[in-house]
Amino acid sequence: MDERRKHVRFNTATIVQFKDGIFSANTDTMTKDVSLGGVCFFSEKKLKSGKTLKLRLFYDGKSPAKCINGKVTWVQECNDKISKGYLIGITFKR
Repeated sequence: MDERRKHVRFNTATIVQFKDGIFSANTDTMTKDVSLGGVCFFSEKKLKSGKTLKLRLFYDGKSPAKCINGKVTWVQECNDKISKGYLIGITFKR
């Protein structure tokens, strides 16, 4: 099956923080890939599709984090030699 995307994805491992609810603490994790339309990251906890999150993307140690709102578009279980948990697909909200 041929995947059609609006934006090109860039495989990059960068730090992302997300907050799952008003009273929850920030969770730090790593991205798998990023595009102009969204981001995919690893998570130890399963998130619900349709949930809105506040994200902070850290591109390098010098630039300030980019604060972005996003919506969980898809969730895929991930269980391999490197990581256990979930891949979370986020679409940026404008």
